[in-house]
Amino acid sequence: MALTPTLEGPLGWQAPFLAALACVVLAVPIAAAGPDAREAPGGDESGFIRLLGDSRLLRFAAVQSAAFGLTIVLSNWIVTLLSRRGGYSDEAAGLIGALILVMGIISRPWGGIYAHLRPERSRALLVAAMALGAGSSLLLGFAPPIALAVLGALLLGLAAGAPFGPTVAALGRAFPESPGAAFAAINTYAVLMIVVGTPLVGLTFSLPGDGLIGFAVAAAYWALVALAVPDRQLAALAGLDRMLEARVVELHHVRVEPAGPTQSSREVDVDDVESAGAQPEVAGGDVDHD
Repeated sequence: MALTPTLEGPLGWQAPFLAALACVVLAVPIAAAGPDAREAPGGDESGFIRLLGDSRLLRFAAVQSAAFGLTIVLSNWIVTLLSRRGGYSDEAAGLIGALILVMGIISRPWGGIYAHLRPERSRALLVAAMALGAGSSLLLGFAPPIALAVLGALLLGLAAGAPFGPTVAALGRAFPESPGAAFAAINTYAVLMIVVGTPLVGLTFSLPGDGLIGFAVAAAYWALVALAVPDRQLAALAGLDRMLEARVVELHHVRVEPAGPTQSSREVDVDDVESAGAQPEVAGGDVDHD
């Protein structure tokens, strides 16, 4: 996005298409050298169409449609909007637009790390990301001075990338039998947003405001999604993570002390203890739960 405007002079309207083709040529050998990503047999992918209408999935699809789909739509038109409405040069507008994608790449792992460390805050993270998306989309729609435009691009990129980690983790909990199909399903909605939204936002450049209406509608969609962020699955994710952490601590602390100097201590499997319905006993020894 940052380089394409500089190629418009020598290449004309073909610049974005040739730049995309060059990226594909560079990506093919990298993809070919990667590991085999085929899923292990046994997954139930036959119900993909049914999965698209699953009520548990639709709210995650709305989040992904905004964070991924709508961000791509706005990135496609940000250079045109800043150039027409704000008088930016194509190079400056392209650099600002590229910040959206760069920040989206950076914020993806950050969102996953945050959700892992604070799983109980996953829903708050998603709501905050949707609110940031709404505010930054509207800000960019006004083609503000360059400092505010850079800020808006950074915030939009943050809103695009941060939801990825908690969304994928929650999908894995909600659809343990087919997490890959669930993620593919929400991406189907995101791609639909790109295919439908890109020309619709483009049409708003023929209306008063030079694209402001399209960016304002996008901001409204972000805000609506903030009200529909899933709650139950994310709460279950936080509860499960806390339960697993407590389980690990318990397993590390339950030990059987030796009865004498010749007997070494050994760890007790808590599952065995609980299934037996009694505390473990060792002749002459005590159980230390501290």
